[in-house]
This record gives sequence, C-alpha cells and structure tokens, in this order.
Amino acid sequence: MWLFFLILLALWISIGSFLLYLKSQPVGKKAYRRKVDKRVCQRGEMVKVTLALRPPVAKTMSVDDHDIVLVLDHSASMGSAPGSPLREAVRAMENFVQQFPASCQVGLIVFDHEAQILCNLTRNTAAEQKTEVLRALKTISPGGGTQLHIALDKCVEILNEGRDGVKKTILLLSDGGSHRKSADNSATRVQEQAINTTIFCIGFGAHVDEALMKSVASSAQHYCHVDTAADLVPLFDRLTGVVSGQSAITGLIEEKIRAPRPFNLENTGELYPVGVHHEANQYTQISWFISLLEPSPKGVPLTYTLKPECLGWHTVAPAEAVAHWKMAEGCQDTTSGAIGPKVLVLPNGFAWAWWLLNPLFWLIFGKLFKCVQPTLRQTQTSEEVSPLPTPTLPAPLSIPESHVYIPKLRPALVIGLGSLGEWSLTRLKWQLQDRYIDKAVVDLLVIQDSGVHNRPLVTANGCVLDEGERVILQQDLRPYLETLRHQDKIPDSRYWIPWRQWLRETRPLTSYTDDRRKARLALLLQPEAVAERIKESITRVQEQEGIVLIVASAGDAEGSGMLAEAAHICASHGAGVTAIIVPEMQSSPATAGMVRELERLLILRGESIPSDRGNQTVFAQQLFDRVIVANEVQESTAITSDAISHLLWAMLAYPQVLEQMPSTRKATGYQVKLQGHTLAQRSLWHWVRAMTLSNLINKQWLGVTITDNQITPPVRETDAVPEYVSVFWDNSSLHQRLPTQLLTKSALVLRHGNPLIILEELLDIPLEKPYHEQKVYCERERAAFSVYLEAWCHTILADETEKGQWGLLTLLDAVEHLERDFEKLIESLNKLSGNTALVEQLSFIASIYTDYQVALGGLRASLERWIAVFVGWQPGMQVNPLPQDFVPVCFALEKQLAAKCSPFDNLQQRVKPLYQDWYANYGQNFVQQIRFQVTSELPTRRLVIQLRFFDSLLTHSDTLTDSFREALDRYQEVIFQWPAEDWVAAENVPSPATSLRLGQFSRHAYRDVNQAINEDDPFVIAALSISRPSQLANLFRFEQNSPAIYSWPEEANAARIAHKIRLMLNRQPVPFSAKVVSFLRDATLLHGFMSDLAENRLTIQGLKIMLNRAEQVYEIGVTSPQRPDIKLFEEVVRQVVALGVSLNGQLLPPPSENWVVAPEDAVRMVEQNPLAKAVSESPAWAMWQDVIMGLSLEYSQTH
Repeated sequence: MWLFFLILLALWISIGSFLLYLKSQPVGKKAYRRKVDKRVCQRGEMVKVTLALRPPVAKTMSVDDHDIVLVLDHSASMGSAPGSPLREAVRAMENFVQQFPASCQVGLIVFDHEAQILCNLTRNTAAEQKTEVLRALKTISPGGGTQLHIALDKCVEILNEGRDGVKKTILLLSDGGSHRKSADNSATRVQEQAINTTIFCIGFGAHVDEALMKSVASSAQHYCHVDTAADLVPLFDRLTGVVSGQSAITGLIEEKIRAPRPFNLENTGELYPVGVHHEANQYTQISWFISLLEPSPKGVPLTYTLKPECLGWHTVAPAEAVAHWKMAEGCQDTTSGAIGPKVLVLPNGFAWAWWLLNPLFWLIFGKLFKCVQPTLRQTQTSEEVSPLPTPTLPAPLSIPESHVYIPKLRPALVIGLGSLGEWSLTRLKWQLQDRYIDKAVVDLLVIQDSGVHNRPLVTANGCVLDEGERVILQQDLRPYLETLRHQDKIPDSRYWIPWRQWLRETRPLTSYTDDRRKARLALLLQPEAVAERIKESITRVQEQEGIVLIVASAGDAEGSGMLAEAAHICASHGAGVTAIIVPEMQSSPATAGMVRELERLLILRGESIPSDRGNQTVFAQQLFDRVIVANEVQESTAITSDAISHLLWAMLAYPQVLEQMPSTRKATGYQVKLQGHTLAQRSLWHWVRAMTLSNLINKQWLGVTITDNQITPPVRETDAVPEYVSVFWDNSSLHQRLPTQLLTKSALVLRHGNPLIILEELLDIPLEKPYHEQKVYCERERAAFSVYLEAWCHTILADETEKGQWGLLTLLDAVEHLERDFEKLIESLNKLSGNTALVEQLSFIASIYTDYQVALGGLRASLERWIAVFVGWQPGMQVNPLPQDFVPVCFALEKQLAAKCSPFDNLQQRVKPLYQDWYANYGQNFVQQIRFQVTSELPTRRLVIQLRFFDSLLTHSDTLTDSFREALDRYQEVIFQWPAEDWVAAENVPSPATSLRLGQFSRHAYRDVNQAINEDDPFVIAALSISRPSQLANLFRFEQNSPAIYSWPEEANAARIAHKIRLMLNRQPVPFSAKVVSFLRDATLLHGFMSDLAENRLTIQGLKIMLNRAEQVYEIGVTSPQRPDIKLFEEVVRQVVALGVSLNGQLLPPPSENWVVAPEDAVRMVEQNPLAKAVSESPAWAMWQDVIMGLSLEYSQTH
C-alpha cells in the first residue's frame, strides 16, 4: 500500500513538474516571443512578462546627428491628474526621448508665463543625457498662464549651445495662445539665429490659437492639432520618425493579457503604451507604438508586470497578440504571438508546496477555486446619464396670409455709357435688389473711359456697381496718333480723327472725354473686353427673348461718342438696341453729330453697316430697334438719372410700355417724359429688421447702452450669483445628475474649513493602482464633473431666460466664484502638505481639483468669447482680445440700423407708428426665440455654449448678425402690406390727357391721369407721356445746317466734301442722302468708281453690268426694267464701293488713282457712261453731281 502511494506520489510530482516546466517556457517564434520571470509564485507576488520582438527587416537607415529641443506648455490649463494633457504629454515625451538613438541630443524647455531650461544640449553621453531628460520630465508640474514668445526666446539660447552644422528641430506643444506679434517675432529670431532649424507645433484642445501656432511653425504642414490627451502619446511616437527626417521602421504592438482576472496589470514597463483597454472583464489589451531609427539585432524588448489575483495554473496571454510592422520602404507585415506561458499561483506561504499543488492538481481540482471578477466603481459619465431636456421655445408667431405683388421683368442687357449711364444703372441695380429681382434676369454693364480724372464712385442708397458690371477702357491714344502722323496717306476710315490738333494739346492723350471722337476711338482700338462681355450677355438674353437697352446723355462725350459703336457691337451678335438718350438743354455740335449718325443708321437699318474696330472690318444690321429721347438733363446727373432708372424699370417690368413704342422705319424717335418715384420694398423690410434687432438684441435681451461708440453692459444682479453657487454645492440633483463623492465632501470642506473631512470617510482613491487605472478613475471624475457642470449651467441659463435676459454675465460671475472656491480647496490641502502620511492622497485630490479648474477655465473662456462677440472685450477678461477690426454684434446691429434709415427720411412719421405696432405684436415672441444652451461635447467632454435663435443653432464663430437677419426674414411679407395711399403726395402732370399711370397708388398721386398701364404694383408711382414718332432733329432741337462733330468716317467725309463745294464753288451743295453718305466711308474708292464710269471701264453687256479692272472683267450688277434707274445705279455703287466684290464673290482690284479733272469735266465724263446716262434725268442725280464735283475737288487738291 505504501509502495503504491509512493509510486503514485512520484508520478504526481513528475507529471506536474513536467507540465510546469513545459508550459512555463518562452512561447512564440523569434518575431514575437513572450517569457515570464517566474514559473511559480504566491498570490499578490509580481510576475514580469517580457516580449522580444523582431521586425521582418532588422536594418534601418542610419540617423544623422540631430539636436532636438522639446518645448512643453505646463500652464494651469494643462491639468495635472492622470490622463490630463500635461501628464499625457510628459509620458509621450518620455517615449519620444527613449526611442532616439545616440546621435540625437535632446534638450527640454518648459513654460507658462515664464520659461525655464530644464535640460541643455549637453555633450554628455547619450545614456546620461537620456537619463537627465527623463528625470527632468518627471519633475514637471502645472504652472500659470501661457506666454509662447518667452519659450521661443529660450529656444534661441539653448540651440546656440548645441552642435555646429547639425540639423535642429524644435517640437512645441501648447493648449493656449499668446501675443501674436511677439510670438511671430520670436519665431523669426529662431529661424535667423539658429540656422537649419525646423519648428513643429502641436496644438492641444479647443481653445488653442491655431492661426498663431501655424504662424510659429515652419510651415502649415508642420502643425497638427490634437483634441484629446489620449492622442498625444501615439502622435509623439509617430513624430519620432518624422522629426528625425529618416525612414523609420514603425510597429503597432497589440498584446492581450488575462486581466483583470486571474491577473491584474500593475505596470507597463519603461516604454509607455499608447492605450490600455479592458474588454468585458475578460481581457486587457496593451498597445505600444514603436519607431526603430537604428539597427536592433537583439530585437525590441517590451515589458509589463502582472499581479496574480486568483489561485491556479493560469495562462498569461491568449493567442491573440499581433505586431503590425511598416517598413522603411513602405511595405507592411504582420506577426502574431502564441498562447502562454503559464504561471502557477499558490496561496501565500505555500510556495514550498508547489510539488504537491502542481499543475496536475489544478487541472483536476481547479474548478473548485472560483476567481471572483472585481466590481468596477460606478460613476455617472456623460455616456451613461440621461440627456438634459432640450430647451423648448414657444412656437413662432404664424405669418398672416397675404398677397404680395411680384414683378416679372423681361430679361435684358442694360448698357450705360458715361456718367449718366453709371448713375442710371446704379439706381436701377438698387431698385432690382429692392424688388428681389434675381440678378441673373437683368445684366448691367457700364462702359467708361479711364481718361475721366477723379471720377467719383457712384453710390445710390448704398448700392454700387461691382467690377463685373463695369468695363473701363484703359487706352492711351498717343501711340496710335503717332502712327497716323508717320503714314503717307491717312485712310479715309480714319480721316475724321484730328490727329494734328490732338498731338498739339498739352493734356495727356488718354481717351479724355472732352471729345466724343476720342471716346469712340478708344472703343475702336480696344473693343475686346466690351465685345466679350456683351456677347456673353446677349447669348442669354436672346435665348429668353429679352431686350438690349443703352442709356446715354447727348451732352456726355462718352455717351454720344460710344453709343452707335456699342449698338454696332450688339447688332454684330444679332441683337438690336433700344437707345434711351437724354438731350442737352441746348444742342451742341457734338449732339448734332450724334443725331446725324443715328439718322443714317436708322434709315439704313436693313443694310450692312461696317465698322473697323479692332483692326478689322465688322458688319452688322439693324443696330437700333428704336430711339427714345427721354427727360431733359437736370441740374445734376444724379437727379437726371432718377427718372431714367424709373423709365428703365417701367420698360422691363410692364410690357405695355414698350407696346406703346413699336420699332420705327425712318430716322425718327419717341419723346418720353416720366415723373414719379418708388416706394422701398426690400429696404423697408431691412429697416424694420434692423430696428427690430436693435431693440430685441441690444435693448431688451442684452440690456446694453451704446453712446459715442461706448458700450455699457447692464448692471449685474449680484444677489443671483451666490444663489447659483449654493445650488452647485448643496449636493442637490440637477436634472438627475448627482455630484461626485469628492464634490460632496468638498462642499463640507468649504462650509467647515477642515480639509481632513475629505479623508474622514473612505474615498476610493487608486493611489496604489497602476497609472492606467488611475487614468480611468480620473477620466471618470472629469466626465462626472463635466455632466454635473453642464446640468448646473443649464439650470442657470433656464432661470435667466425666464427673466428675459441672456444670462452669460451672471453665469460668468458664478463660474469665477467656483474657480475661487476650488482655489481655496487647493490652498487648504497645501496647508497639510507637511503631513507625510497624507501627502500622496492630498496631492492626488489636488490634481483632480486642478482638472476641475481646467474644465471651469474652458467654460469661462467660452463665456468670455461669447460676451466679447456680443459686447466687445471687457476689462478683467482672460481670453485673448478679439482682432482690432472685429465689430461686436451690438455695434454691428446699430451700424446696420444707421445705414438702413436713408431711404425713409421722408416717411419716418408714417413708418414709425406702424413699426411700433409691429414690435408690440411680434417683439415678445422674438425674445422668447433666443436663448443660450450648454452641451458636453464628446469625446473631449468640453462644455460647448451654443445660441438658439428660432430653428438655428449658432456658435460664436458664426456670422451672428447674418443669422439673426435670416431668421427674421420669414416675416418680411407682413411689412410688404404697409404701403398705403397716404404715403403718396398728389402731383401735377403737364399733359394728363396723353399720359399713362403706373402703380397701385398712382390714381391718388396723379388724379388727372385717367389711363393706367399697371394698377397692381404698390411700390411704384409714376406717370409718363409718349409722343408719336418724330424726326430726331426735331426731338433734339437743332437746325439742319448746324455745325457738327462726327465720330464716324461716313458723316465726317461727307461733311468735308460738302464743305469743299461751299468753299470752292460758292454755293450750298444738295443734301446727301443717308445711302450716299454711307458710300463716302472711303471717298477714294468712290472717286475710283467715278473714274471707272468716266473712262468707260464699266459697261453694260446685255443684262449684265461689267467692270474692267487690272485687265480682268467682273460682273457687278444686272439690269432690270422693274428697278428705277437711280436705285440700280446706287446698288452698283454699293457692290463696288461698299462691298468691293463681284456678284460671284471675287475681290475687286483697287481702282486707278490717275483721274484728275475739273469738277464740271468730271460730271460731264461720268454722264457719258450708259449707267449714269440712264439716271441723269432723275431728281436725285443733282445730289450725285455734287458728290462727283466734291470728290474731284478733293482729289485735285491732294494730287
């Protein structure tokens, strides 16, 4: 029996020992190997686990010498408890330092409102320097404010002590801001004095000044932003390779362990993990990020320490460990770890009995020893608590049903020339905007001359034309005039240019508007921008059956000079023009020239009209559909343009107006006289809206007083703040959100002044726990504080909203009171710092208080930002002042109100009572539509303040004034019902019997005018009279023989020929017809044609009319008994002179230039030709005889 027992015991021990030895051996392949330092241990005894990792490629690029300076913001806002930005930044920098090779030297600077060098770039060994930097990092604690430029100045000092000729990098982390100019200057000094230096900046949190950090960084790509402290460690690990400038091998190690049971994770080794996560109380995953910058033949060692909590034979890690590697050349690889090894955990004091309580024992009886899972501490977090009730706003007042007249305008291109054109189009633009007309319906284009010096920018009711609605001809005429001066013969198409006179003038030879000829010449020489812009608009207008209008003043050189050419450009793209011309008080030669040019163009509208703009001849037909001579010029262009803009509106908005003016066939036009005005629509609403917002926001909600650009905030209710602070500390439930145990005890400390109250009852403070568990505890405390603070803010803002106040000033005072309370708590704990038995507990609690202060500081900063946005930066605020050009909302609203008053100066007494009724009906509801709310933002748990206005949720970075206006726009139709008859004064009309009324209230204004075109539009009151078509000369009131200044060669050459007859033959020539004038565009060609007739080079062969030139014969016409002889004659002249081609399209050679005869002989010789002989009996032949004589006279003088 004993022998059997001994054999059985031997087998028991040997089998158990074999299993223990076998399963405690290192497991895994060389790429991922895991071992433990103990096979057998007692419960609670530490077990060290070591990982040996080998990347697939053990070779990396060599690292150059490098000096690196770490610059860390340790201001109070960085916190100090586990998981705070400061603690995470320190751990991240420790990893950063540990992974650098010996060729890299690292220095350390910390800063708050001061800067301190903790470690210089010394010449110590790499190991010594690493130890020094790591030791210094562990001593960092939170400080005061943030002064970035002071830290940068220290960087210059430390880099100057570094090695010469090596690459230098500054790695700066901050969560705040600083003085922008000082920081920029310091960054510039760093770049100048420390050559070959790169600055990386990391901005942490919501309140960092990103613009400043990007400015300080070497480039925008050298800046990155981090939202949560948990992101700092992985970011710094990735920066290891980036900062070094080398292609490092990087690895992400994911190690799963059996924790929190049967083991508990106590330590994560020297290299801090990027994350420690629990998975459903079964496993814990540790993640490391590694950058390999130099060869590591022995692999990469990682360690962690486990504390056994359960008896038994337990596996350390499951077979779910993974290492993800990324090679220097970019390829990736993954290696996996194996299950094990196992550790035998025995009761305390029974380590000697391992041979009895060996693995075999636990395989058989292990189920009898249950391992109880730990109970996690329950704390309310923002994920677990019920959401706060959403602030309910009363339903907005409904909008009464109403009918708003909506004008429908005909699509159009409206071109304005010169000063009157700009004024008229600016007024029209304002009216289009005021009537909510889509800007795509009517295109506006002003063509102007750069030669008008000091031309003021035209503004009508705050409206101006933008750059896309304006083409300015930037043209210096001198180079072209010099070209003409050096030519042997000036072309007839340019004979109208008095180049000698202009070159003699002392003023600059830009296209100065004292002469209409200069204006047209500028357009001829530089037509591209105008033509392109017109073509673009006409394409759209034609697709929509629109109209083209041109506005000009006869007394404006730009208007009279460019009118016909602008119409020609439009016609060349297939669009005829309706011209609206304002006559002078007394006609001038310039007006006479313009009118005679228009007469020809109107008479010949069915024929092709040439123009030689842009160094080529362009033909166009039907330049003008109609010409309208509108109201006479008034004492100023601004006054004149008022009626013209109303006329433009009437022609576009009411089709019946144009129906009264059909296209004419002769050189006639319509005289239109219009009087009237408009009532503002959109501007009326804008004024009401501006008044409403001024009263609603500034006076009623904010309660501010604005005098002489000074803002006086309302007097704060000092009694309310202590009540709100008491609510925070009285441990009450705020919307089912309870204060933490620490807050509850802190309230007692404040009440009784004894900090030991905190320790009287057991607080679950994880002082003995590993860092990751302390971090989880502190994160729960921060989250619980955040949700409780959110509920407290919600309560205050709800109370203040009930009072009709915005509440931010009161909430700010209450938050500052809480900050002082926590400062008292920290001071009370510091008084006990001499008690060594309590120092660790008190320090841990103080660090949580500091994190509470950080949360309050962030809330205060957000409150101050909102307050500054509304009422400007106030003394005592700690937030950075807003930019100098920033305009607070209350100022912006008052400026908008001042800008919107101008259109209503004459209606103030009628509009104000209506507004008062409006605000009485709607104002209170509007106040109820605006309130602030505070929400906790995940994952940062930062408290975010937002503003609700109607259905919009706004932040302080939004354009609040625009949002306010857009929210109220839903009520604009209520205001559109205001206009009434009593807004309009009665006026006299010169010719009521022949006048037409426009507008809903026009009967009240023009009681003698019976006929109306439109009686629906409530915003227009006008009366206009339209005459029957009359001769343009009569409409402009000048004599037929009045002197004229021409800008087209046809009229200029015809006038020159006629003048020669008067001068040399002492008689008045027969007036030339429009067609004859058109032939005189090139007098040389017409003279040559007459020589062809005189010398019989033009013959009639049967029905064909032939021309012999350059020893070739061309068919140029066909005789027909159905056509009068004079008409046939002029058609042949047009074919040869104007077109210059034969009937089959052949270009005709130039005529002979040797025909020089006396005027009478010239007529006699021409009349011998059969073609001329057939028309010599026609009454029109006397005109042609004068043409022949005039050409002969001119040619004999020049040859």
